[in-house]
Amino acid sequence: MECMFVGRFNPLSECPLSKISHVSNNFSTTVHPEITEHPEDKVAIENDTVSFTCSARSLTDPVIIDWLLNGTLTLKDQPRFNITTPPDQVEAGIIISGSTLTINNVTGFDSSLVRCRIANNSGILSQGANLDVLGEQEKRES
Repeated sequence: MECMFVGRFNPLSECPLSKISHVSNNFSTTVHPEITEHPEDKVAIENDTVSFTCSARSLTDPVIIDWLLNGTLTLKDQPRFNITTPPDQVEAGIIISGSTLTINNVTGFDSSLVRCRIANNSGILSQGANLDVLGEQEKRES
């Protein structure tokens, strides 16, 4: 079975990528981007390095992936934060984007909600994960 996308439905959720043979850009409705890999909750010890990954796909436009820590946009120029965003891939007309946030030398102040936010001309979505940072004393007690 192959899928052809023309019509008023969200093909990203109704057809597996492996079955796509053709994608038409003549949609009469907006197809929002979809988060395909969500960041996961993490527990770390102070001074550890932790990474969060987020991936998305879209039929219409490439997505921009941003990272927020406690509701504040993480800046790429902060030395402890490293955001890696490989080039987009296109598979059967679907644009696939990904990003990894790495936080080096975590501290207790980093314990928060880490949110992946994806956006393109069709919409904005976000997904969060908790980061819990334990101190040395907590590490010895567990």
